[in-house]
Amino acid sequence: MHLQRSSVVRATALVVGLAALATSSSSLAAKTAPAWVLDGQRVVAIEAGVGSLAGRYGYDLGPFFANVSLAYDGRGKLSGGGLAGTSIYNVSGTWGVDPATGRAAVHLEEVSPTPKLVFDGVQSEDLLRIDGTYTRVAGFAGISEAAAGPLSLGRTPPVPAETAFTLRFSARQSGGGKISNAVRTVAAKREKVLASLEIFGDEVLESGKVRGKLKTDRAGFSTAKLQVKGKGWSVKMTGPVDADGFHATATVKTPILNLEGVLLELPAEAAPDAPPPPPPSVPEDFLDGAFARIEAGQITITRGNVPKRFFGKSSDLTIRFPATVGAGVTSCTPLTAGGANPRLFLVEQGNKAFGTALEPANVQLDITTFSTQTGQTIRLRATGTTVRDDGKTKTVDVDILATIL
Repeated sequence: MHLQRSSVVRATALVVGLAALATSSSSLAAKTAPAWVLDGQRVVAIEAGVGSLAGRYGYDLGPFFANVSLAYDGRGKLSGGGLAGTSIYNVSGTWGVDPATGRAAVHLEEVSPTPKLVFDGVQSEDLLRIDGTYTRVAGFAGISEAAAGPLSLGRTPPVPAETAFTLRFSARQSGGGKISNAVRTVAAKREKVLASLEIFGDEVLESGKVRGKLKTDRAGFSTAKLQVKGKGWSVKMTGPVDADGFHATATVKTPILNLEGVLLELPAEAAPDAPPPPPPSVPEDFLDGAFARIEAGQITITRGNVPKRFFGKSSDLTIRFPATVGAGVTSCTPLTAGGANPRLFLVEQGNKAFGTALEPANVQLDITTFSTQTGQTIRLRATGTTVRDDGKTKTVDVDILATIL
């Protein structure tokens, strides 16, 4: 993890998952549906790697004890004030990370054109003090003598400084893996549940929006990208997701400090089973409901009331060919329309009919499924040209399924 204005320090994170607020939507498709969900309420402790400098401190000036209260000013610096004897004073300061210890280092000085008190120190290992050195100019707090030397600012009360940020958010995940703010109903109105980031248990940054995506590839490997962002702050997380949770590497930006490479573990739940895929749509050229009869070695396929989308009008269909044709391709032409073993294709529309008895008719039958057993089916595709008695032609292209009677 990298801290702004610092060397690399170690950081860990503790994540507590609370009860889920919402149930994710069903997956969109079996091959692309996310295998995990990250919706629900989350409370994430993010270790900053340094202790907070905010708080009240006491220190010994020699003639008397003094105190000072420090706070972050929202611009990456420190400000504060205190009481030295009977004198009220204010301070401003900067801070960073001490390269030798990895702990917070601070520079403070009295707010004045000519500061009479200057202090430089580093947080103690137990986070109860800031140990360093000071310089005091004669006249500070009414003290006539100047002084310099070691000085410790002790936290009062003596409670170790906070070391973590706390991220709170509630999310919902769609069946396609999109992650956003959870929604709640307040006074009959639906509103987003906004996220917050608490800085060292003190300042709370609010109005965070949740945006992200969880994906599972065809090999079953899942990854997630999740961002929680408010005005002037953000937490961006990326990483793999599995049965042990969301293994995120995070970048945290705040008005106080920025963190990079923070390791977080967020709980994840297995996605609900996807519903069965819808049945395949029936092609426009598919015609079922036909029947086949086998008599004297001839197969006759009939279908009454054929919908008008096939031949332009409601029609009755008749197809005849020898059973010896079997599976394969055969043609219905004027040459095959008669005789003892005809091959013909006939579309009757009232008192008129389109067929293959007149030139230039030619309908090809591509028989892909063939049987002669009762209850079995014959499937064929008929393509080509039929001719009416007056010479008018009609193109046909139909996929037919017939049940053998």
